[in-house]
Amino acid sequence: MRKNRGYKRGEPFRDARLFVIACEGEKREKEYFERLGHGSQRLKVKVLSPDSTRSLSAPKWVVDRLVNFIEKEGANIKWGDQIWLVMDVDRWKENQLFEIAELCLRERWGFALSNPCFEVWLLLHIKDIQDSDSSSCQGFKKELSQVVKGGYSPDKFVTLVSDAISRCQSLEMDLNSPIPGTKTSRVYLVAEEMLKLF
Repeated sequence: MRKNRGYKRGEPFRDARLFVIACEGEKREKEYFERLGHGSQRLKVKVLSPDSTRSLSAPKWVVDRLVNFIEKEGANIKWGDQIWLVMDVDRWKENQLFEIAELCLRERWGFALSNPCFEVWLLLHIKDIQDSDSSSCQGFKKELSQVVKGGYSPDKFVTLVSDAISRCQSLEMDLNSPIPGTKTSRVYLVAEEMLKLF
């Protein structure tokens, strides 16, 4: 079922919940989550992405960005706020991802992996992709550019977030494993939590 949401601008309420999202990508993830959170006065979104001058997308750098933010802003993080690591399976070693999953469990942070990349999450907004010929990040990026007329726009995609959530839920195989199956994404867990505040 498609959920078409209108967006109203306004200042966040005093008790707005903060979502801190540390991610690998410098542009797409940041634009997407900021746009997704834009329509709610009960929600503030802070996306920690690498800056364009240095490519710091490895898992270690994503975790470091989050830890540095918490060290500086920890006093401003309140009960009910959420902290998430949003990453790709991509080319990273499985043991690295399991270590990060354990850290997230220990620290009570959310952990949302896309397998193999964030573009899988984006494609799931508009189609089922289990039969897709793509299997690599490059393949999914190319497929995204081919199936989206006019190119990717977070404004278009956030209106289809409920479709993406439903598709991901139907593909979910084992929530006990931190690594989702191929051609699916756990980003839906973040989106579900954010939508509760609309």
